[in-house]
Amino acid sequence: MEVVSPLVGQEARGLEGLHLYHYGLSNCSQKVRMVLAEKGLGWANHHVDLTKAEHRTDEYRRIHPNGVVPALVDNGTIVIESSDIMEYLDERFPNPPLRPYTEHDLMQMRTWVARQDSIQRAYLILSSEFVFKAIGVSNGAAPSRSTIAGAVRTVNEALAELNRHMCERTWLAGNALSLADIAWVVDVHRFAVMHVPMFPYPNLRAWYRRMRKLTSFRQAVLAYEPSGFRRRVDLYTCRRWLTGSHVGSPRWRKPQFLANS
Repeated sequence: MEVVSPLVGQEARGLEGLHLYHYGLSNCSQKVRMVLAEKGLGWANHHVDLTKAEHRTDEYRRIHPNGVVPALVDNGTIVIESSDIMEYLDERFPNPPLRPYTEHDLMQMRTWVARQDSIQRAYLILSSEFVFKAIGVSNGAAPSRSTIAGAVRTVNEALAELNRHMCERTWLAGNALSLADIAWVVDVHRFAVMHVPMFPYPNLRAWYRRMRKLTSFRQAVLAYEPSGFRRRVDLYTCRRWLTGSHVGSPRWRKPQFLANS
């Protein structure tokens, strides 16, 4: 678990209670907010606007030296990296539990959380290309066609793996909601928003429908989507559909793109 050195976090020493530094549309922030919501915890809101480069300021880097969100401060102790924060919160506030009781299920939960972490580069590439462009937010240089194709392949392989795992299962690990479900639902939601084709994954779709009904999902994910966000992404998707360059286009499966991805 990654806890920041006290020398880095001197500004946080006087902060009492829980403080979350986060960004509304950040998937890593979303999964931490879901854990906080599931546990009914109150927390001080520090919104770090990535579109204004607030994560790059010296002030924020004294909270999180890597300049990314989220960061949690618990009575002066700083915890970074979203997956570590989720486990920290479940250890610190064990009710209701979000980790399975058996060693086997706990290992499975951590395996799936790590699997979600493993696709984050692909997630960020597709989010930048098919979501943030739609709302007028630039995340740097445009990715090449082969980079997009490789990200599409990575995501589709992960979704197929999830779909196989969810056959005759309700939850990803154990017999109840766990950190693994929370980690994955924010990514699956983003893929659904950008219209990644979900029809090949019926088990995953059924799980996603259940997850969307959670109060914590509405509070931590949907409530932070800007007004008109979904409509703007839908319109952008339609325009890209007309040019054959939407996220589900066959062009991203062309061998010449994949060979260089």
